[in-house]
Amino acid sequence: MEVSLAHARWESVRSRPLEDPERLFVANNYAVTLLESAGDPTGALELLEEVLKVRRRILGNEHPETLDSITNLALNYMEVGRYEAALPLSEEAVALTRGTLAGPDRVEGTAHAIGSLAAVLHLMGEPSRARQLHEEALQMRRRLLGPSHLDTMNSEHGLGQCLISVGESTAGLAMLEDVVARARTRKEEILGHLEWVYLLIFTFELVTKMLAYGLIVHKHSYLRDPWCQLDFVVVSLAWLPILFPAIFGNMSAIRSVRALRPLRALKRVPGMPVLVGSILKSMPAMGNVAGLAGFILLVFGIVGMNLFKGVLHYRCADPAMLEDYPDIQVLTAGDEAAADEALDERRRLTALKGGREEFISSHPQADYDSGTLCYADARICAEVGQICVYFDANPDGDTVSFDSVSRAMLPILQAITFDTWTDPMFYVMDAYSFAAWGYFIAIAILGGMFVVNLFLAVIFDEFMRAQATEEAVEDLTSGATEGGAPLDSARGEADDLTLLPMPHSPGGETGSKHCCTRLDGGDCCDCSPASDEGCCGWRYTLRQAMLSSTLGNISTFFVVFNLFLMCLPYAGQSKAYENDVEMASSVVTWIFIIEMFLKLLSMGCSEYWGDSWNVLDGIIVSISIVEIVITVLLADTGVNISFLRMLRLLRLLRLLKAWPGLYKIVMSFVKAIPQISNLCVLLFILMFIFALLGMQTFGGTAISEDSRWHFDYFYPAILTVFNIFTGGWVDAFQACSDEMGVLISTLYFVPALIIGFFIIMNLFVAILLEAFAGDEEEEGGDEGGDDEKKLELDVATGAEAETEVELIGPEPLEGVSLFCLGPANGFRQGCRWIAEHSIFDQFIILLIIASSVCLAIDVPRLDPDSELKAQLDRLNLIFTALFVLEMMLKIVAYGFLFTPKAYLKQGWNILDFFIVMISILGLLADIVPVFGKLKCLRILRVLRPLRLLARHPGMKILITSLIKTLPSVVEVFAVVFVFHVVFAIMGMQMFVGRFGACTDESIKVRAECYEPGSKHDPAVLAGATARLEKMRMLEDAELPTEWINPPYGSFDDWGQSMIILYIAATGDGWEAFMFAGMDATGVDMAPERNDFSAVAVFFLMWMLVGNFVSINLFVGSIVDNFTRIKKEDDGSATMTPEQTQWVNTIKGSSSEYANKAARKPRCDCCGLRNRAFELVNSRAFEFFVMGVILTNTFGMTLDFWRVEEHPKYDEYYDGTMMCFTYFYYAEFLIKFFALGCHYFADGWCRFDFFLVSISAVDQFAPLLLTVLPVPPTMLRVLRVMRVLRVLRLVKELKGLRDLVMTLVISVPALFNVGCLLGLVMFMYAVLGLNVFTYVQHSGAISADRNFESFGNAMLLLFQCLTGDGWSEIMDDSMITEERGCDPHPADGSPSDCGSKLALPYFMSFTVIGTFVMLNLVVAVILENFTSLGSVNPNLVSPDDIQDFKALWATFDPDANGLIPAKFLPALVKQLKPPIGIMGTPDGATNAKALRFCLSLGLTQSNGEVNFKIVLDALINKNYKAQNVDIEEDVKTAKSPAVIEALELRRQYSEIPLSAVSAGRLKNSLTPRRRELSKVFAEEILRMFIRRKRKAWLKNPKSHPSYRGPGASPKKGKSVVLSEKPAPAYFVEYNLWF
Repeated sequence: MEVSLAHARWESVRSRPLEDPERLFVANNYAVTLLESAGDPTGALELLEEVLKVRRRILGNEHPETLDSITNLALNYMEVGRYEAALPLSEEAVALTRGTLAGPDRVEGTAHAIGSLAAVLHLMGEPSRARQLHEEALQMRRRLLGPSHLDTMNSEHGLGQCLISVGESTAGLAMLEDVVARARTRKEEILGHLEWVYLLIFTFELVTKMLAYGLIVHKHSYLRDPWCQLDFVVVSLAWLPILFPAIFGNMSAIRSVRALRPLRALKRVPGMPVLVGSILKSMPAMGNVAGLAGFILLVFGIVGMNLFKGVLHYRCADPAMLEDYPDIQVLTAGDEAAADEALDERRRLTALKGGREEFISSHPQADYDSGTLCYADARICAEVGQICVYFDANPDGDTVSFDSVSRAMLPILQAITFDTWTDPMFYVMDAYSFAAWGYFIAIAILGGMFVVNLFLAVIFDEFMRAQATEEAVEDLTSGATEGGAPLDSARGEADDLTLLPMPHSPGGETGSKHCCTRLDGGDCCDCSPASDEGCCGWRYTLRQAMLSSTLGNISTFFVVFNLFLMCLPYAGQSKAYENDVEMASSVVTWIFIIEMFLKLLSMGCSEYWGDSWNVLDGIIVSISIVEIVITVLLADTGVNISFLRMLRLLRLLRLLKAWPGLYKIVMSFVKAIPQISNLCVLLFILMFIFALLGMQTFGGTAISEDSRWHFDYFYPAILTVFNIFTGGWVDAFQACSDEMGVLISTLYFVPALIIGFFIIMNLFVAILLEAFAGDEEEEGGDEGGDDEKKLELDVATGAEAETEVELIGPEPLEGVSLFCLGPANGFRQGCRWIAEHSIFDQFIILLIIASSVCLAIDVPRLDPDSELKAQLDRLNLIFTALFVLEMMLKIVAYGFLFTPKAYLKQGWNILDFFIVMISILGLLADIVPVFGKLKCLRILRVLRPLRLLARHPGMKILITSLIKTLPSVVEVFAVVFVFHVVFAIMGMQMFVGRFGACTDESIKVRAECYEPGSKHDPAVLAGATARLEKMRMLEDAELPTEWINPPYGSFDDWGQSMIILYIAATGDGWEAFMFAGMDATGVDMAPERNDFSAVAVFFLMWMLVGNFVSINLFVGSIVDNFTRIKKEDDGSATMTPEQTQWVNTIKGSSSEYANKAARKPRCDCCGLRNRAFELVNSRAFEFFVMGVILTNTFGMTLDFWRVEEHPKYDEYYDGTMMCFTYFYYAEFLIKFFALGCHYFADGWCRFDFFLVSISAVDQFAPLLLTVLPVPPTMLRVLRVMRVLRVLRLVKELKGLRDLVMTLVISVPALFNVGCLLGLVMFMYAVLGLNVFTYVQHSGAISADRNFESFGNAMLLLFQCLTGDGWSEIMDDSMITEERGCDPHPADGSPSDCGSKLALPYFMSFTVIGTFVMLNLVVAVILENFTSLGSVNPNLVSPDDIQDFKALWATFDPDANGLIPAKFLPALVKQLKPPIGIMGTPDGATNAKALRFCLSLGLTQSNGEVNFKIVLDALINKNYKAQNVDIEEDVKTAKSPAVIEALELRRQYSEIPLSAVSAGRLKNSLTPRRRELSKVFAEEILRMFIRRKRKAWLKNPKSHPSYRGPGASPKKGKSVVLSEKPAPAYFVEYNLWF
C-alpha cells in the first residue's frame, strides 16, 4: 500500500519540470520506497541519479542537499552490490564534508562519510585501507560524541570486523566483545545483577532443604516432593550455562526454563494447592479425553492426508512463469483428478475475480500466484488466460496443508477450536470437491462440539467431587461442635439472603409522652418512632411511607430511569442536549439524596444503618454527593471529570433488592470469589510463563511489523497469550510461523492452547456452573414454585393430553362444532377418524417435508419463465390446498373456538393456523390484484417447517422443555442485558468519538479532515474497516477526504456500543475492538498504534464477563432446569420415553443374562484347532494384535505427498504396509480356523472381516479397475477406511470406552437437538436466500460464503453458528450504495445492495443457535457424562459387571447361567476389586478365594451356582463392606454417586439392604446354602491340613506332639494338634478328627 501511494504521488508530479523542488522531493522518496520494498532497484537508482544531477546543476556540489543525494546514492549502490559505482561517490562525499561543513556538523558528517567509504572498501576487498578510515572515523567520534555513543560503537564494530579480516582476529574479537558489553543498557545491567541475586537465593534455599530433608533416600527427602523436584529442575538448569558455557551457553531452550520459576509461587498461595490438586486429580480422566481427541486427530489426519494431499499446490498462474520455471509441473484440462462435467460456478467466479489474494504469501513464486485453486478442474485457468501449475508453497504461509498427517493436524485443530476454520474448508472444496465440506463439518461436530465439551464435563465432574468432599468435611467438623452453631450459621446465611429491614419491638410505654424508642442508649439521632401517636407521630407516618412497597417501586423506577439517561449521550451531541441530559441526571441524584435523608429522619440512624440494603443505598448516595462536590470544585479548572459519571452505575446495585434473579446471580459470584481468585492467580501465572517463553522464542523478530500479536515486549506478549487461551490462536500462529517456521510455532502454540483453552478456561466455567448449581440446590425450588409449575402444567397440557389419549383411547366429542355438528354427527366423527389416523398424520408430515424442499428450490435466482418455476407454483397451490383441507378436517372434528377442545385452544394448532393463513394470503396476493401489497407475506412461508415440531416427538419434547425453562432463561437474558448495558455505558464514557479516522492518513485531527471547496457529508464511506490500512474499498475509487468510523461500529452511541459488545461476547473479532481502543488518542483525533495501552483491560474484563460468564449463565440455567424437569417428570427433558428406554437399555447392557463364549472345537485334527483356540483367546495374543494395530496406525502417518520421489523410502513403506495386511489376513485365517462359524457371531470379528475385505479390495485394485468401472476416488476412500481398525482399541481401554459410551447414550438427545437446530438453520437459510441472494461480493461475502444457493446458505449459517467471522458477514450483508453497490442497475437486474434486516437476522440466529442450541449440546453431554462418571470407584460399577460377564463366559461358554460351584473360587481370583480379590494387597490365594466365596452365603443346585445369584451376592457384599448408607428411596439420596449406585444395584438385586450384613444375609442358612458352604469349608480345611503337614515334614520340631530328643508321646494320643478346643465347624462337619 505504501508503494502504491508513493507511486500515485510520483505520477501526479512526474510531468512537472525537472527543477521543481516538490518533484525532486517526491522522486527521492519514491526511489527510497522502491528500494525498501524490494521493488525495481534499477528504476529507483535512475531516479536518484536524476535527482543528484539536477541538484548539482541547480544547487552546486557544496550544497547540503546535494551532499545528501551523493551519500544516499552511494549507500544504495552499495546495497545493490555496485561497489565500483559507490566508491567514487563515497570519496567525493568525504572530500565535500571536510571542505564545506563547519563545527560539530563537519566532524560528524566527515566521520559518517569516512565510515561509509570504509565499508565500501571493506566490501571491495581492501580491508587495510578500510581499517585506516575506520580508525580515523572512530577517533573523530570519540572526541565529539564520547565512547558510549551509539555511533562511536558502530565505528568500533566496523573496525573490529576489519581487524578480523586482516588477520588480527584476537584484537578484533576483543573489540567486538567490548562493544557488545558497552551496548548493554542500564536496564539490562540491573536485570543481570538481579538475575544473579535471585539465582543465589534459590540456590541457597535448595542447598538448605537438601541438608535439612536429605536428598532422596528416605520417604520425606527433598527429591521425593513434587514441588521440590520443580525447584531442583529450575535451579539446576539455570546453573548449566554458567558452569558449562561451552556446551550449554548458546542453548536458548535452557534459558527458557527460567520462565517456569513462577510455578514455585503456587505452593505458597493460600488455597492454590487444593485447586492444583483438583486439576491433577482430573488428569487421568482428561488423559482419556485427550486420548479420544488424539484418536480423532489421528483418524481425520490420515483420512485428510490420503484424500487431499497435494491438491492445494495447484493454482492458476501467468504463462510467463514457464520462462522462469521451465521445469515446473503444469496440469492440463484433461489431467485433473476430479473434473466435473461443467465448470463449477464458484470456482469460475474466484478465477475471474483474481483468485484468493488473502492467502498469497511471500513465497518465492508469489509473483505468479493468482490464488485460484485448479486441481479439480484446470479449465478455470484457461478462461482467464492462465495455466494451472504446481506451486511449492501451500496457502496461508504453508500452514494449511494436507501433505502429511502432521501438517494436516493444524487445519483439523482449527476446526476443533472454531478459529478461522472455514478458510481451509473452502480451499479444499475449491481444489478437490464440493463434497469436502462433509469432512470438515464432521471434525467440527465431533471435535468442536463433543470433545471440547468433554474436557468441560471432566473438569466440572472432578470439581464437583472436590466440592462435595470439602462440604462433607465441613459437615463433619460442624457436627463435632456444639449443636447451636450450625443453626446459628444457617440463620445468619438466611439473613444474608433476605437482607430485610431489621425488626424492632417497641420498648417502654407506647402512646404516652415517650413517643420514641432509644436504641442501645444512643442519642437523639438513634431515636426511632414507636407509634403514630404522641409528639413523633409524623415521623412514624413518614417511616411507614418510606418503607412502603410503593416508594420502593418508585425508587426502582428512578434507578432504571438513571440507567436510561446514561445511555442517551452520543458523539457530536449539541451542548444544549448534553446540558439537558446532565440536568435530568442531577435531578435523579437529588431524588436519591432526599430519599436517604427522609429515611434517616424517619427511621433514625441506628435503624437506618442497621439494615443491609440501607447501608448499600447510603454508600451509593454518599458517592453521588462526593461526585457533585468534586464536579463543583473542578468545574472551571479544565480538568476532565467525565469519568466520575461512571460512578453512577453503582446505583444499579439498588436493583438487587427489587430483582431476586439478579441478586441470586451476584450472590453466586460472591460465593465463588475464593475459587475464582485462586484461578485468576493460576491463570496469570500460566500466562506469565507462556509470555516469557514466547518472548524467548519469538521476541525481537519482525513479527510485530505486520501483526499486533507479537512477543517483543511483555505487555503485548500477555495479550497474545490471553488470546491463545480464549481459542483465538490462528492469526498469531500464522504470524509467528512466517517468521520462525511451522515446527517451532507448533511446539509453542499447541501446549499453550491445551493448557489455557482446554483446561484453565474450562475450569473457570466449571467454577461458575458449580456456583450456580449450588445456589439452585439451596433454593430447593421453593421460591415461585407454584407459579412455575402452573406455567409448566399449562405448557405441557397438549402433550399430556395426547399421551393420555394414546393410553386410554379417544375421548368422546363434546360441544357443537361450527354451530351445526353435534358430537354424534357422522360427518364429524369421520373427520375426526381421518384427522387422528396415523397414516394421515404421516401423510401430512410428508407434505410438510416436500413443501419445505420446494421452498429451498424456489429461490429468487430461479428463472421466473422456466418450467421448474411453473411446477413449483403449481405444487405450492396443491400444498396450500391440502393444508387447508387438513385444517378444515380438524376444525370440523374439534370445533373452531367455542367447544371444550376447540382447534384454536391447542397451542400447536394455533401455529398451524397462522402458517396456513399466511399461505392463503400469499396465494391471494398472486391471484387477486387488490391483495398485491400482501406479497411481502410470502417470505413468511419459511415458517412452514415449524409444523414439524408438533409431529416429531423428539423435537416436541425438546420444545416443551425449553418452554418450561423459559422463565429462567428470560431472567438470565435480562441479567446478561444488564451486563451489556453497564459495559456499554462504560465504553461510551471511555471511547466516544475516539474510533474515527480520516481517509487521508496524513491528517490526524477531524477539524482538518475535509476537501477544500467540498461539502462534508459524514455519511460518505460509512463502511470502512477497522484500520485505515485495511480499508475495504473499491480498487479504483477516489477516496474523498472524510472522517469515518470503522464498519463494525464504535462507542459513539448506545446502540453501536451494544452491537460491539454483543459481537465481542460471541468471541468473534473482539481483538479488533481492543486494538482500536488501545490506539485511540483522543476525541476527534486519528488513532495511532499503541501496544501498551491500559484500556486493553476493559476488553479483557468484557471477555471474561461477556463471553465466559454470560454464555455459561445460559448453560447453567439450561442444565439446572433440565435436571429439575428430569426429576419431576421421572424421565428426560431431551428424549422421548422410547429414547429414554433405549438409553437405559444401553446403560444396562450388562444385563442379568450371561454372555455366550466360543466353545473349544469338538472335532480336532492333531490338536491344532485347540491350540489355535487357546491362542486367539489368550490375553497375550490380544495385546500383541493391539500392538500391531498401533504400529500400523503409526506407520500410516509416515506417508506424505510426493513420497514416490524417494524410491527407497516408498518401497520400504509399501512393503511394511503389505506386511501388516498379510498379518491381518493371517489373523483372520487363524481365528476362523479356531472358532469356525462362531467367528461371525462376534461383533468385533465381523468388523475385522469387513476391514480385511477392504484390504483385499485395495490390494487387488488394479485388477478390479480392468474388470469393473470403479472410480479411482472410491478406491482411495476404501484405502482410507483401513484406519478404522484403530477402533478396536476401544474394546480394551476402559476410560476411552466410557467416553465412547457417553457419546452413544447422548445420541438420541443430540439427535433431537440436531433436528431442532437443523430446522432452525433451514428456515434461516430459506429466509437468507430470499433476502440476501443478490448481495455484492465484498470481503466476507464471496464466491464461497453467500446466499446464492441453499447449500452455500447452510454452510454460511453453520459458520455463523460456530462464531467464525459472523460479524463480518453481517456487515457485508448490509452493504449500501456508499460502499459501492448499485441499488438500481441500468440493465434492470436486481440490486446487489444489502439490507438492514441483516442486523436482526444474524443476531437472532446467533442467540438461538449459539446461546440456546449449542448450550443444549453442552447440557446433554454434561448430564450423560456425569451419570456415567458419578459412580464411586469403591463400589461396583457397570465396568466391573462387564468384566464379570466376560470372565463368567469362560466358565459358561453356552451362556446357560450356571457353572459348577467348584469353579467359583477361580472366578473370584480373576476378578479385580471391588467385585473380586485379584490384585489385593495380601494376594489372591486359594484360601482367600475360598473364604471369600464362603462369606457370600450362596445357594447351589446340583452342584452348580446361578449367574444372577452370584452377581447379586457380590454386589451386596461390596456395598455392605463399604458401609454405604444408601436410602431406599432414590429421591432422598443426595450424592449423585449414591443415586447411580442404588439404581445399578436395583438392576440385579431384589433383596433389601436391611436384610444384608457385611457379606451375607442376616437370616439363617437354608439347606442348599448350608450344602454349598460345607463344600467351601471342607476345601479350606483340606488346604489347612496340607499346609500344616508340609510344614511338619519340613520341620518336625514344630509338630505339637514333639517332646524333645528321646521322649515318646503319651499313650492313647499319637498326635496332639492343639491344646485349644476345636472350632465349631470342626465338630459340626466331623472332619478329620
